[in-house]
Parts: sequence; C-alpha cells; structure tokens
Amino acid sequence: MEQGPCKETTTSATNHYKGVSLPGVTTLKTEHGGARKVNQVVHSITDLMQDRDSRIRLIIFAIGFSPIASLSLSTFNLIPLYISGPAIVLPCLVGALILGSVVPRYAQTLVRGFTIGLIAVFLYDLTSRFPFILTGLWPDFIPKVGSYLLRQQHVHWLVGYLWRYIGNGGGMGIAFYAVYPLIKKHAKPLKAGVLYGLIIFCCLLATVYLSPSGRTYLFNPTALTACLGLLGHIVYGFILGCGAKHFPDAAMVSAASSETVVFSVASPEAVVFSEQLRRRIS
Repeated sequence: MEQGPCKETTTSATNHYKGVSLPGVTTLKTEHGGARKVNQVVHSITDLMQDRDSRIRLIIFAIGFSPIASLSLSTFNLIPLYISGPAIVLPCLVGALILGSVVPRYAQTLVRGFTIGLIAVFLYDLTSRFPFILTGLWPDFIPKVGSYLLRQQHVHWLVGYLWRYIGNGGGMGIAFYAVYPLIKKHAKPLKAGVLYGLIIFCCLLATVYLSPSGRTYLFNPTALTACLGLLGHIVYGFILGCGAKHFPDAAMVSAASSETVVFSVASPEAVVFSEQLRRRIS
C-alpha cells in the first residue's frame, strides 16, 4: 500500500538569541516530524552566533579597559604610562576602529558606549569633583596623568583630562555597554550600572592603597575625598545604566537573523545548504 506524498506546512522556528526572537527563520515540517533535524541545525547556528557575539563583546570590553588598566599598571611600577600608552592603548584604539569597520553592526556599540561614557564621566565631575576642586577641598590630580603619559614636566592640563574622558570615562563606558547584553538576564540596567561603578571604585581604592605609587600618581584619600569618589562612581554607573536602558544595543541580534531562510526537510539540497550556512557563521 503506497503512502501519499508528505504534506508540507510552514511554521516559524521557535528559537531565541539572547532572549530576542530570530525573525524570518522558517522551517518546512512534514507529517513524519522531519522538522526536528532542521530545528537542531537552527539551534546549533544560534549557539554559534551566541559564541561569536560573546567573544566580540569580551574583546570590546578588554579594549575599553585598556586605558584604566595601563594607568593602574603604572602605579604598581610594572609598565610606565609612557610605554603602555603607545604600546597597549594605541593598538587597542586601532583595533576598535578595525572592529567597527570589519563588523559594522558593532560600530554602533562602540559609538554609543563611548558617548554614554563621556556623558557619565562629565556628570561625575560636575557633581562630585569640580565644585570641590574649585573650593580647594580636593586637589586635582588629573593633570599629572599628562606628565606620566608624555614623560615631561609641566604638561598642559588638557592632556590629562583627554586621557580621563576619552580613555577612562569613554573606554569604561564602551566596556559596560558592550558586556551588559551578556548579563542582562541577571540584572536590570540601572542595578548593573551602579554595581559596575562600585566595582570600579573598589578597584581604585585597591590601586591607591596597594600599589607603591598609588598615592603619588593619583591622590591620598581622606574621608571627604573617599565619599566624593564613591558618590561620583555611583553617578557614573547610574548614567551608564540609564544609557543601556534607554538605548539598548542593536547589535544583540546577528545580521544573519534578519534574512529569511527556508529549510526543506524533504530535500537533500536543503540539508547541504544549512550545513554551508553553519560553516559560514562558525
């Protein structure tokens, strides 16, 4: 007794990528349950997309932290800033530009994170540093960073502030904005941002107190400056969280998910095509 031809019905593949549905991915399933193999291929592809996205985001995180890490290394007398600046930070900057060009969907991640970081560090200074520097309650140590970077005395104060804003503030803004999608299931953006700011503050205190040159390179904390630093880092983290909340990273979904792919279980050519697609993504 001959079986009739398989009836094919089109259904949307039920798969998600970091909590976001993948639009336009459909499968053709048959009465014999042939969609199972296709769905396995779809899920393996999304797993590869997740792995690739995570790796890129961690690379961006490392790039964003390179300026503040270089400054910390200099306080521990490991690598002077005039060496780590051109040898570590500059290549990271070039790497960010290349990454944004080669993988364009992450260019917005870099630009948004940098912009939000600049706004956050400015509001930090506006609320917790500038008023107290002007009144003489907190000596301004930022201009000294320019001297460490250029290995010269009497360097213009603007050099130190460029490092603070473009390197430290903008860089750590990029780092947070890039990595937050990886932890968004575990923390709301505002909570994650404030926690991020507190972690940075704790790292600052550890650098100041544990490094041989921390109090010379940076500042000698008092009860007042410690409280102001804590407040400033909370403000900084809160603004980063607001940025992640109101301007979510559009690069979370791979560009491959925007294309419509139809898998036909009955056709061997479709299986070959799916394997080719999996290899391309990997």
